[in-house]
Amino acid sequence: MSISALPIVTTVFSYFSPTKSPYYAVISFGTVGLVLARNINETNWLIIFLPIYLTLLVSTVLSLRSRPEFTSEEYNNQLRFARSFGISSAILCLAFTGLRVESFDDQGELVNRWFFWSGYLVSLLQIVVFLLYIFIYHNYDARQSGRNFIQISLVTSSFLIGATYTVTERFDSESTPFLATLLGLYALWTICIAYLTLYLAQNFQLVAPEDATPQRSPAEETGVPATEPAPPE
Repeated sequence: MSISALPIVTTVFSYFSPTKSPYYAVISFGTVGLVLARNINETNWLIIFLPIYLTLLVSTVLSLRSRPEFTSEEYNNQLRFARSFGISSAILCLAFTGLRVESFDDQGELVNRWFFWSGYLVSLLQIVVFLLYIFIYHNYDARQSGRNFIQISLVTSSFLIGATYTVTERFDSESTPFLATLLGLYALWTICIAYLTLYLAQNFQLVAPEDATPQRSPAEETGVPATEPAPPE
């Protein structure tokens, strides 16, 4: 690795710093553990699944309540990275869903079953949400409002990646561990994406373009004064 690349690598790793996003590591490893646990025999699966899932649920709630400890410049630089990471991970999940999810009906015809459409729709929705996020803030810096959107963005992507891996790697729609893992990750992802969507809805507004002027009536265009309204009787 060249010396010139070290500052870039250091900057990227700082975006995942546990002091900045303390719950991201727990959620990342927890998601991996949850996905791996689906292959445990059904006798022991539930007693492994429940503590991991409850840890993920509590950590998700805490991540939504986490307060960032950044300077304004750090916060906005890392937030731009997190938004881009959200879009990039969703694009890859969308591609993997198309490449790896194949199912056949009783006649041997290739069909798109519900688990394909679920992976397709959640990936597409994440792309839309983060694109909207970028659209709103593309000319602005975000204020630190007591919410760690860097961590929330990374956590949302972690749940999507875990769910996509679950549905693309030998998914068995009739297996309780597989179904519970997939639906559980979708539920956690929904909590995060709903939180982001609500925040964006509160901050979204349409404003007039900078080079726009108010529309004028045809009478104003031709210089003819508009007709005075009739006096009330």
